[in-house]
Amino acid sequence: MGILDVKPEELAKLLPSDEMGPALSIMADVRAYFQVAYKRFADNVPLAIDYELVRGTERGVLAALYEGLGINGPEDIASVKTWRRKARRLLIAARS
Repeated sequence: MGILDVKPEELAKLLPSDEMGPALSIMADVRAYFQVAYKRFADNVPLAIDYELVRGTERGVLAALYEGLGINGPEDIASVKTWRRKARRLLIAARS
C-alpha cells in the first residue's frame, strides 16, 4: 500500500480533520452540562417536597399553640407555670 513503519494509532493522523469537530465538541459539552443540571434538579425535588410539606408544618405551630391555649401575655405565662406545678404534683402522686 506504500505506507511502511506506521503504527495503528498513527493511522488516524493520516485522515483529514473533520470540519464538524468543534461543533461536536460544543454539543458534547452542552449535553454534559444538561445531564448534570437535570440530575441536580431531580435531586432537589424530593428535598423541596420535604422542606415544604413535611417540615413546613412546624412553621407557625408554636404561635398557633400559644394562641389556641390563650398564652399571650405575662399573666398567662404565670398561669402556665402554675399548671406545670400542678401537673408535676399529679405525676408524683400517680407514681407513688
